[in-house]
Amino acid sequence: MIASLDGTVASIGADSLVLEVGGVGYRVFAAPAVLAAAEPGRRLKLHTHHLVREDLQALYGFRTVEELGF
Repeated sequence: MIASLDGTVASIGADSLVLEVGGVGYRVFAAPAVLAAAEPGRRLKLHTHHLVREDLQALYGFRTVEELGF
């Protein structure tokens, strides 16, 4: 399970961003407030929820542990 990511924002989309950590780009889905605060080229740490289903794997990112728990 991936509990958090700390890296550089590579790109930002409508509902997700790509966070580069150790040469690997992770697509992380996030709330509009998280995406609006992120800037390409800047460092960002997100606490994540790794969803694994039969037909999908997705990472959801949150700014704080409290937001993740909500």
